[in-house]
Amino acid sequence: MRILPDIFTRRHTRLQHKAWLTKQFKQYAEGDLVEAHQRSAEARAEHRHLVAWWPIDETRQSSAQELALNGMLTSLTHSRPDNYMAACASSTKTDVTYALLIERLGKASCSCTDFLKNGRACKHLRALQLLLDALVIAGHERPFLFPATRLEALQIEQGIDLDSTAGNPYLDLPALQAIGADNTVLGDGLGDGVSGFNSDGTLEEVEGDEEDNGSKEDYTGQDSGLVTAAAIVHTPQVNQQAAIEQQMHSKLYMELCPLLPRLQGIDNLLSDVTSLPSDPTQLNEFYDIAQSITQHISAI
Repeated sequence: MRILPDIFTRRHTRLQHKAWLTKQFKQYAEGDLVEAHQRSAEARAEHRHLVAWWPIDETRQSSAQELALNGMLTSLTHSRPDNYMAACASSTKTDVTYALLIERLGKASCSCTDFLKNGRACKHLRALQLLLDALVIAGHERPFLFPATRLEALQIEQGIDLDSTAGNPYLDLPALQAIGADNTVLGDGLGDGVSGFNSDGTLEEVEGDEEDNGSKEDYTGQDSGLVTAAAIVHTPQVNQQAAIEQQMHSKLYMELCPLLPRLQGIDNLLSDVTSLPSDPTQLNEFYDIAQSITQHISAI
């Protein structure tokens, strides 16, 4: 019979000890210790699962333009059709180069401290984005997906179809114009160690610049990666109207990608039904929109 009192005594002692710990360290843990531990675990898990997203950030965007104008991007290559890699020299440290990767469908990474700490697009990735935007404007590449929020980036990482345009198809045309030193196109608007990527997109420490083995397309050779972008933007054919048209094409492409599978599903459903719903209002509205889209496509 003495067993039960001993059990209750030990349990009561543990509860008292836990209450004492909570009271002693509550102000330092910013709340209950269990909650603080859970927050810490979630933060560690989030840090291990870095994804790149592209919020509006004027400071980083301005720094990206400086990197582009100063020719800090080099060795633009891609071993796969939709994976672009580049190296970007550090603007603050000597003999430090960061490895960049941008995939067409929204994934991206950089070996700099800013990205490894925060996940959002750093100035190096934004500088590479400027180059890719220039290639898109010139018609050398299809549009790229740049998710604007972390949630959208996680959905892309997990292969989830987005309800609407996840990326930001906006092309920073003034920045591209500045890179090309062109004042007529659009008006007046103007981390450490050398790293590379394996063929599967993972980071790998390398001795120096990666050599072209013939399986990669190199847009830059030994020149700065943004020399190509400057030449493209400065080309007379790339005028303001062409740039605006390309923006509209990018927006259309981004809207169509997640929509096509759903339209196919609607088409399959309509082929199986024999009568309209009791309230066909939404169906009639869909019919009107589909007719309007068909007319616009026919008129182009």
